[in-house]
Amino acid sequence: MIKVVGIIIASLVISCDSTNTELNSNSNDNDMKISESLELRNLGNEKAKSGDYQGAILDYNKAILTNPSCSDCYSNRGNAQRLLNDFQSAINDCNKAIELDNTNSSAFVNRGLAKIESGNSMDGCLDIKKAIELGDQSAVNILNRYCN
Repeated sequence: MIKVVGIIIASLVISCDSTNTELNSNSNDNDMKISESLELRNLGNEKAKSGDYQGAILDYNKAILTNPSCSDCYSNRGNAQRLLNDFQSAINDCNKAIELDNTNSSAFVNRGLAKIESGNSMDGCLDIKKAIELGDQSAVNILNRYCN
């Protein structure tokens, strides 16, 4: 009976070791994907700053494919779409960003601006107010400009 128990315990230790190896491997893969996604997002940010919104969207697309849970990637892509007057796509992306992280104040600002610029000032101003509640002080200027 003792030999059987020893074999079962040894089997559990081996099983746990292989699970830890798999978890570490998966963790490293996720870290690499997140790092790659951030690099692509940053490339998109640089393109957006220079006015290349189409190029920025392509980089944000790649970042999202690499890491579909990147809230900032959706928010930034939404902002680039807004700047190209694609308001519905901008709103959809900001909705996804907020779904992933409901404390992403930039997503509320970007969605609010897209709503305001598409003619829905009431809902847009609610988003801007939410961004302020989340601590985004830059949204105060937007609120004063469009919502008062």
